[in-house]
Amino acid sequence: MHKPQKIKHSTQSLLHLPPGGKGTIIFVPENPLIHLLGLRAGKVLQLQCRQIFGGPLLLKVGERKIALSRSLASKIIIAC
Repeated sequence: MHKPQKIKHSTQSLLHLPPGGKGTIIFVPENPLIHLLGLRAGKVLQLQCRQIFGGPLLLKVGERKIALSRSLASKIIIAC
């Protein structure tokens, strides 16, 4: 009998997700604003694009589109 194989996902900061890439949120820092935006562990998101000159990242979480600063995005850990 074969044992089911565990699928390994890499974890990384949301800041390093490539445009068009999808990931599942693993960790979100304590910040009331983040939770109000719908960003919490277990949610799937997609990085739509990065704004130039150090601007925000544009994310899609469910049907919601969110602009998030790079400094905040660097603190969110995702699995992809």
